[in-house]
Amino acid sequence: EYMGTLVCCGRVVVCCNSGLGVAMASTAASSPQRLEREPLQCPEFASWLQGVRAGTLVPEDEGEEPRADGAAEVLAGLIDLRSAAEFFKSHARGALLNPCTAFKFRLLPPRRSLLGLVLPDESDAVLDECLGMIRTWYRVSFAAPWSAVEAVLLALGFDDLVARNDASSAVLWRASPCLREAVDRLDVRGSADGALAVDIGCGSGRDVVFLAQRRWHAVGIDNGPKQIALAREFAELHDVATAVELLELDVEAPGSFPPAALGDRRPELVTICRYLHRPLFDAVRAWLLPGGFFVLHSFTEGCRAFGRPRHEKHLVLDGELARRFADWEILLNDTRPMEDGRPVSYFV
Repeated sequence: EYMGTLVCCGRVVVCCNSGLGVAMASTAASSPQRLEREPLQCPEFASWLQGVRAGTLVPEDEGEEPRADGAAEVLAGLIDLRSAAEFFKSHARGALLNPCTAFKFRLLPPRRSLLGLVLPDESDAVLDECLGMIRTWYRVSFAAPWSAVEAVLLALGFDDLVARNDASSAVLWRASPCLREAVDRLDVRGSADGALAVDIGCGSGRDVVFLAQRRWHAVGIDNGPKQIALAREFAELHDVATAVELLELDVEAPGSFPPAALGDRRPELVTICRYLHRPLFDAVRAWLLPGGFFVLHSFTEGCRAFGRPRHEKHLVLDGELARRFADWEILLNDTRPMEDGRPVSYFV
């Protein structure tokens, strides 16, 4: 069954006809979090490498299920937890740099995605905590040091995917699937570059950055100072800070909306993701420029079957949006499951 066995740096890399395995040598000083005590059979890694080479990888969408047709599942991403300096020296092309010492969940693909992990050579409490958090929310195909992963690449003939003195890192995070569908499939766009788009409840800023990258002038609104700080950092990380405005504002407070900070500027797009405050519907209708777009991606009443949220004020009711916007052109009105099964609205 074995096509070959390669011993490198004290670690055994086994290449099998059903995939490939990585077994790390056990030592008393090693942490249980980072040990894989049996060889990892991971054809999904080989499939991922082939996709990187061919340029055919597409990040997973929210709610996608693992493949059940017998074909090998493909990694949603290879996450390199080493330092930026180590990553620069050499790494796998297509990997995401996300050091365990400054780990950012918002850089990752949707929860429950299948990940491969590249570990630092030395284990410590920071790495162990990071691995524990990752395994809480994601499926992990393998976790191995770079020396072992590099040996696999070379053994399988993917030496062209070993990048050296290169800082390029993959983008695996995804904006709201409803917003992406509106912009990328339904061709929702502004009348000109720099048209105003507003994200209400922007959180850590993924949708704001997504819009700025598509030539909108994106305004993110959130009532949490921590979220505003995260969104600002995220915009700076992706070099779109000049196309982003961030407002700390409680839109449920009387007289707070539309935001006074925007003066007489009116948006051509308003988007709301996983948040619902019904008084905003009429305010948005009046505020949007003629021909503008409203995108709502929020929990629906079917969520009661999953436990939370349960209160009607947080749930879109069946047929509610079609009735409230009956005099508008409705481009999309659907309900689809999130990765945990809870139904959410796709409304444009």
